[in-house]
Amino acid sequence: ATQAIGLVARELGRDHGDIFLLRARAPHWRGQPGVPFGSEDVRYWSVCQNEFATQRYVACVYDRNVSLDAQGFYTVVVSDEADRPGNATPANHFAWLPWGFYPDGLLIYRQLLAAPGFTPTIRNVPAGEDPAQIMGDYLPQSTFCPRAVFEAAGTDPATVFAACAAAAE
Repeated sequence: ATQAIGLVARELGRDHGDIFLLRARAPHWRGQPGVPFGSEDVRYWSVCQNEFATQRYVACVYDRNVSLDAQGFYTVVVSDEADRPGNATPANHFAWLPWGFYPDGLLIYRQLLAAPGFTPTIRNVPAGEDPAQIMGDYLPQSTFCPRAVFEAAGTDPATVFAACAAAAE
C-alpha cells in the first residue's frame, strides 16, 4: 500500500566531497525504549545507501541501531572507510554508512506505517509542496564536509553538522 511507506531520496556524488552527512529528528518507533506500545510515530525507519546507477544496495542503518543525540536527532555519515572521521562513532551519536564502489550514490530515508496522528510523516507531504512545511525537524537535512572540519568540530552531532554546513557554503 502506498500509504504504508514514505520515502525521501537524496542523490550524492563525490564531486561535492568525500564525507556526506544527513541529519533529522527521529520519529519514535515500535519497540523504542521508553515509548509505550501503541504510541510510536512509525513502525520502522531506516536510511540506506544504494548505488545510483544500478540502485543496488550498499548498506543501511535502521532505527534500533542508530544512536540518537540528546535532542532526539540522528546523524548519518557516509564516506569510504579511509575517509571516516575518527569522531564519527556510535558513542558520539553518529551512524556510519560506506559510500560504495561508485562515485555517485543514492541515500534513501524511509518510514513504514506511520501512526495516523503523526502528522510530520513523509506520506503527508502533497506532491509539489515544500516538505519542510509538513515535516519540520523530521525532514532530513544534508551537507558535505571536509574531514578536517568534521574532526575539529568535536563530538556533538549538532555542532559538527553546523560546522560542516558552514564550510559547505
